Amino acid sequence: MTRGDGWGPSRAGESEVAGAPRRLRSRPESRTSEMLARPSRARIVVAVVMRKPLPGQFSVERVFRDIVGALPSDIDASLVEVPCPSRGVLPRLRNMLFTARIQADVVHVAGDIQYCALAVRPSRCVLTVLDLVSVRRLRGWRRRVLFLVWYRAPVRFAAAVTTISAAVRAELLLHLPKAADKTVVIACPVGDHFQPAPSTRADHGLFRVLQVGTGSNKNLERVAAALEGLPVHLYVIGTPTGKQRHDMDRMGLSYSQAQDLSDSEMAAAYQQSSLLAFVSTYEGFGLPILEAQACGIPVVTSDIPPMCDVAGGAGILVNPQDKASIRRGVELAIGDTNLRLTLSKTGLLNAAQYTPTRIAGQYADTYRRILNRRLSGSGKRI
Repeated sequence: MTRGDGWGPSRAGESEVAGAPRRLRSRPESRTSEMLARPSRARIVVAVVMRKPLPGQFSVERVFRDIVGALPSDIDASLVEVPCPSRGVLPRLRNMLFTARIQADVVHVAGDIQYCALAVRPSRCVLTVLDLVSVRRLRGWRRRVLFLVWYRAPVRFAAAVTTISAAVRAELLLHLPKAADKTVVIACPVGDHFQPAPSTRADHGLFRVLQVGTGSNKNLERVAAALEGLPVHLYVIGTPTGKQRHDMDRMGLSYSQAQDLSDSEMAAAYQQSSLLAFVSTYEGFGLPILEAQACGIPVVTSDIPPMCDVAGGAGILVNPQDKASIRRGVELAIGDTNLRLTLSKTGLLNAAQYTPTRIAGQYADTYRRILNRRLSGSGKRI
């Protein structure tokens, strides 16, 4: 799950002790010790294990930061970042050794590093699968090896598996049907800082279309082609490739781009836009849809799962493979003020269903269930 090319994780408040698991962001009432606490029956100690992000990797870190901050008081959770970017065999082995040393009642491998679940005692392990995009991208023996290490073995090891959308669950179970009983859907929350704009939006002279992301699945090329000749300005979050820039220049498209935005800057990018065009060809969830809706701007998105499901009937749905369909969707939004107002109102209602507190409560239920299952043999319950 990626969000543009320039979003970087917030590192405020981080500290490090040599050889100790690293806390990224803790609940305010959690202890300040660098080492994760030992299991406690009074509160369930949870370590949420995250990747070490590369430049441009951002969204999953923000999602679980919001979740951890909203967990109920009986859950003592911390975000723990593995030491190495997930590239190459030796860095990944080091990440697994690091994960094996974590002491907690529940170890939740959540940050797109599923192989780290293999280092956790199965009865303590919760695994989150964000998407299966790598399975779609690779072929041959590389695909088989990746699927074994990233999906088949970790899913088999984990006591519970969560996916961020019904579409990802269905895709995972297509490959691993025996995991159905332990795999549940828990969606992504939209952060509280995404709110409607103050009374007025900035006037940019043109209808401002926001595009989040420039990766191949983000479909920037078709979006740009669909906008050619329309009275719009395209605002891209992320770093366009040389070819993408060349194509937009050739079309004479008015555009600008930004990257490395803070939370408040990203919220402002939504608030100052007229429309979000999020017509990806593949997503594990589609969080920008909810963020735009929470900011009160209408959304044009793909008529395929999970985007059409996340939009909740409050978006203009288009065929992401057809630039003419994308263009018609944008033209519809530009030309119909009443439709934009309706989409803004219904979008706010849809986004309100995805609060951090509600999503965190679903994870808390999962943690309690896993710990109770492990303790049931000794006659103990929490």
